Amino acid sequence: MSLRVKTIKVGQDEIRHVFAPDYDWSVIYHKNVKIWEGHNCDAENVIAVAQALGGVYIQYEFTDENEIDGSTPNSFMHIEGIKEL
Repeated sequence: MSLRVKTIKVGQDEIRHVFAPDYDWSVIYHKNVKIWEGHNCDAENVIAVAQALGGVYIQYEFTDENEIDGSTPNSFMHIEGIKEL
């Protein structure tokens, strides 16, 4: 008797990296939830993690200074000042 396992993946997880290079401030969201926030705008490590998890990496930049440095919303969907790069 043989056992077959099939995996069906619907969609891909999105890793969203929102940053403000002038402030050296960066926020990472997974499934619309903030998972990290701090001083590091380097994208290479985030891209590597997204690829290893089979996710999609999307990069954004803050356009509203009021949402930078500790005031970033906990949900990606609630960011008001942002542009996709």
